[in-house]
Amino acid sequence: MRIRFWTIPVFGDDDLVAELNGFLATHRIFSIDRHLVHDGGASMWALAVSYLDPEGRKPPIGRKGRVDYREVLSESDFAEFAKLLSSMTRPASRPRGLDARRTSRRPRRVRRGSGCSPKARR
Repeated sequence: MRIRFWTIPVFGDDDLVAELNGFLATHRIFSIDRHLVHDGGASMWALAVSYLDPEGRKPPIGRKGRVDYREVLSESDFAEFAKLLSSMTRPASRPRGLDARRTSRRPRRVRRGSGCSPKARR
């Protein structure tokens, strides 16, 4: 990030205003701090413009170029890769048999007998 300072007289000097507007239109602005300096007829605006440097800009984190695995891998390796990838994206099948009816995660209810432990019933 870079900072550029401007002092623009309150009365007149439209050239500096046009230069500032051109700068703001052509750069990515991060923030602008402005203060009015009171000095009668010589009053001016003091501006600090923070902007992003386009030459030194790094790519955003996590946004790297995509890899075309058809070009990187051999045909046999790519076929194996595609097979593994399709198995990861396919939804899992439902269980079959006795467990197919039990789709909820609630524990089964235990039937209570006469209140005695199994050893006492023998």
